[in-house]
Amino acid sequence: MPAAPGRAIVRAPPPAAPAPVCHRVVMAPGTEGRPRPRGLTAVVVFGLVQAVLVVALGTVMVVARDDVEVRRELGVDPGLLVVVGAVLIAVGVLGAVLAVLLARGSDRVRALYGLVNGINVAVAVYSLVALREVQLESVWSLVLPIAILWFLYGSPASQEYFRR
Repeated sequence: MPAAPGRAIVRAPPPAAPAPVCHRVVMAPGTEGRPRPRGLTAVVVFGLVQAVLVVALGTVMVVARDDVEVRRELGVDPGLLVVVGAVLIAVGVLGAVLAVLLARGSDRVRALYGLVNGINVAVAVYSLVALREVQLESVWSLVLPIAILWFLYGSPASQEYFRR
């Protein structure tokens, strides 16, 4: 249809294309755009795997609470199995949250991971010295937290990543 004299034809703009769906990862201030060091990524993956295993163990304890053989083997009543299982599930979920926050560059979580692994080193050293029956296992309990501490604090790439 022709436009009336002195009037322009106004067309509606074409419908906008739907916005692409993307998942934004919120990084800690100062870490945006910095590549995460591989060692730190390994610590995060280890933390997530550990969290999944702890949740699985807690779930098994809750599910197995009525199994007579399990109760006899562990020497506990079903109520305690449920409580311990629920605590393990909560600890596992917390561990997963902390691993994700560490992946995003949280310096507070880095400090918390450092504290926990420092305690693990102390317990492993005590086990090596005082508990002869678990000395071999204590070596691994010492090596892993030392490696984690190095990836968190000793690695130049990690120091640069967390520097603000």
